[in-house]
Amino acid sequence: MIDCGATRTRVADDQGQVLADFESVVAVNLRSGSLVAVGDTARKMSVAAAGRVELRTPFQRGMATAVDYFAEYVELVFKQIGLRVGGRVRLGLSVPSSLSSLEREVIGAEVGRLGTAESLLIPSVLAGAVGADVDITQPEGSMIFQGGASSCEVAVFSFGEMISYRSRPVGGRDLVERVMRYFSESCGLVISSETASEIVVSLVDLSPERRNRRADVWGRDSRSGEVRQVRVEEDAFFHLALPPVDAMVDLVPEVLSVCQAELVADIAERGVTLIGGLALLAGLSARLASSAQVKVMVPADPDLVVLRGLTEILRHAGHATYDGILEQQGRGWGLSDASLRP
Repeated sequence: MIDCGATRTRVADDQGQVLADFESVVAVNLRSGSLVAVGDTARKMSVAAAGRVELRTPFQRGMATAVDYFAEYVELVFKQIGLRVGGRVRLGLSVPSSLSSLEREVIGAEVGRLGTAESLLIPSVLAGAVGADVDITQPEGSMIFQGGASSCEVAVFSFGEMISYRSRPVGGRDLVERVMRYFSESCGLVISSETASEIVVSLVDLSPERRNRRADVWGRDSRSGEVRQVRVEEDAFFHLALPPVDAMVDLVPEVLSVCQAELVADIAERGVTLIGGLALLAGLSARLASSAQVKVMVPADPDLVVLRGLTEILRHAGHATYDGILEQQGRGWGLSDASLRP
């Protein structure tokens, strides 16, 4: 099972044990255009071989932007953790539900180059629901809110069908970019994306009652080029984070607006399950609960539920429940060996 997120790539075996969890970056040979390393190895190689190797973030704006070398990426991921992709491997891969049928077909063809025994392209919001132990086969409506690095997806399930779905290309990376822009424009300081990510984790708090935290941040002066330190307070980042966060939260009423009244009542009673890496953002669940007027549940390790769901679905491939759900999501999600091989 492999979950290729905009910031993290995670691999698990058929028992759900996490085999790898690393940054979604690649080192690209500038002469040949081929991928030579992934994760931390790629970052180190880009420094050691600067000018010959370039560091890139292939999934920064979604999987569909990197389909040309997707198979090469997966193969390199497996190779780097000491595994071989071959005829006996069964592969489960999470993909956004927003992909068009053509994009699914292209990704499926890329995955087919790996020559696996079986491959399943599984909607990430569906895998997340299964991994969070939400029984989407029940008649009562269940809402999943998935916040990731590059996008946000919200879906309502009932009887195993995705009744309503909306997505928006807004996520954690937008918070990181806004933090970097704040330091550049307000402080005249250039900071790295890594530093900005740490600030999002440590200082962005969407809770009604914040703790007035402060932090000293080092960066490069945009004019002199010298290393300089500034002190910042968390209130600045609260207001900075609201526009992208509210754009994500606004998906909830959009999704409910096309649901039957009975399903809306179910969601009002049962609440929303919040998953994905952004579920760890301080105060997001409270902001979502307040804005959408629903209770919000966050499962343990919300950033890992997609991987858990992939494991569960692939382990029970052939089971009527999961096969029925995948079929209802549209033909083309489940890709057999015969349909994948060129």
